[in-house]
Amino acid sequence: MIGGGSQAPAVRAAPAAAAAPAEADPSPSRVTAAPAEVRERLPLPTPRALQLLALGLAPAMLAGAMPWLLGWLLAFDLLVVVACGLDLVLARRRRLPAVKREAPARLTVGTRESIQLVLHGEAPCKGTLRDAPDPRLESDGHLQHFEIPRGGTALSMRLLATTRGRFRLGPLHLRVQGPLGLVQRRAEVADTLELEAWPDLGALSRDALALVHGSRGEARRRALRPEDGREFHGLRTYRPGEDARGIDWKATARRDVPVVRVLRPEQHQPVLLLLDCGRHMSGLSGGRRRLDLAVEAALKLAAAGLAAGDRVGLLCYDDRIRVHLPPRGGREHLRSLAGALLHLEAGYAESDPGLALQTALRDLQRRALVVVFTDLVDAESARPILDHLARLRPRHLPLLATLEDVPLTRRASEVPRDVAGAYERHAAQRLDEGLRRALGQLRLQGARVVHEPPERFGPGSVNAYLELKARGAI
Repeated sequence: MIGGGSQAPAVRAAPAAAAAPAEADPSPSRVTAAPAEVRERLPLPTPRALQLLALGLAPAMLAGAMPWLLGWLLAFDLLVVVACGLDLVLARRRRLPAVKREAPARLTVGTRESIQLVLHGEAPCKGTLRDAPDPRLESDGHLQHFEIPRGGTALSMRLLATTRGRFRLGPLHLRVQGPLGLVQRRAEVADTLELEAWPDLGALSRDALALVHGSRGEARRRALRPEDGREFHGLRTYRPGEDARGIDWKATARRDVPVVRVLRPEQHQPVLLLLDCGRHMSGLSGGRRRLDLAVEAALKLAAAGLAAGDRVGLLCYDDRIRVHLPPRGGREHLRSLAGALLHLEAGYAESDPGLALQTALRDLQRRALVVVFTDLVDAESARPILDHLARLRPRHLPLLATLEDVPLTRRASEVPRDVAGAYERHAAQRLDEGLRRALGQLRLQGARVVHEPPERFGPGSVNAYLELKARGAI
């Protein structure tokens, strides 16, 4: 509880634990406050006191014509000042209300989360409470007026995190009016709360699994062919028109009918996710940070790969290795990947794809799918990464996922209105055509390329993986 000028217990919420999505996290869904230092500031007059003083000064213009009025005005103002002093003395006899902050264990990106500010007072009082959320958070209700009956009340503030990372709240600023409503006591509760905003792994997993199930449904509709995949799945009766090389002659001899071997895509294959966090990923695309779009796409692909039984690894790089997680399987691994990406930020260094590929493939013995998430500006800047990916063939299968520059594509196709617009269109066409030509050459060398706008970047990357998986290309 906050006492007048004393350092009584206030509130400090414990930092949110770096854990996984709520459905698989044993930690509590909300955290409560711990004691914090309270510093009382100089009191201030309320608007009511200022209005009374202004009322006493209004007739001062008549004091020249009526000198006796000046004495009454001074007496009135003195009475207001004495009343303010009395209100302050009465207010200091009461304890400031205790404040407790209750917050979720973590924020979810794109979801408005509720923070409860619980006030408890020994006597009825009213005033204002102001929280100080991180400027990067969208907040609603961080400044509220309250009126506490005998007991307590709760105020609700809503926060929206638009990107992942760690955010800080606090301190709390409390103003309580005196019994006469003329003076307000001010106190600062040195309560700092750190919250982590995680990507919505549940939604990302559901989106990825929907694509996986859709891919499996398509496979069932076209009837699994004998040549699909390289791992034995079962036997079935031969159908006219199928390749006779798929017939299992031993099983045919036992059953006395033609039987074919059905293969399925292999499981437990390595899938390496290489995430570029260099200077090209520091900008915006479609109103969102390029790195955030790449992180979401990587987590969606990871969820799909883990659901398909593969082992997923992660490497983040610019001019050095920022994060490196070797390939592992199991649903629990998705939380490890999300935790490793939580505080990743794009830098301003030039990325070194050669170092990233060398580190990722150093101890890998099996053939792997190597997925590189990056943003390519033009053919010249794309040349280093394209050359490195081309050299991965045929031992490994490269997949390049890059964001399409929608404004550049639009500018390259729009009709110019003046001479400057014609020059801009010509420059945009050269950049766009050069990059598409370079990506086309990479496709001819056997790599898979995903070049999609922001809204289709994640699903396009997952669909490319599922297509390669279904064809047994990995």
